[in-house]
Amino acid sequence: MDKTSNSNPPAQLRLTCATCGGHFRIITPTRLGNYALSCPHCNAQIKLRLTPKAKDDVLVKPRLVEPVLGEPLKVKDGVYVIRRRAIVFRPYKAICPDCGNDIVLLPKQAGKLLTAKCNNCKSMILYKAVENPDSNAPVG
Repeated sequence: MDKTSNSNPPAQLRLTCATCGGHFRIITPTRLGNYALSCPHCNAQIKLRLTPKAKDDVLVKPRLVEPVLGEPLKVKDGVYVIRRRAIVFRPYKAICPDCGNDIVLLPKQAGKLLTAKCNNCKSMILYKAVENPDSNAPVG
């Protein structure tokens, strides 16, 4: 009878997709740095950054980078709109078309026109959000 040793299984990280909220596990990379992943549930691009251990030898949690909501379309000078709908309370980012800076989007209300302003050049991004389609809220 063959004996297989599973005494040291590979370490795993449990991740949650910021786009669909799905949970999944990956084998912890052996090297520090930046990694690009795809969510196995919705195929959203996820960026993972592994950093060195803190001074007190506690592993620093990996930082998930927000997904890009969509391509900003120019409405007029300094004003852009993203047509893709965000999901309420899920973080996103947009890339400022004027200066290339990241703009953080955290929608807190569904159905209304939301705005975000670039901290660098003051361009505005307009977008809308919808309730989480996975929620069990009654439809009426």
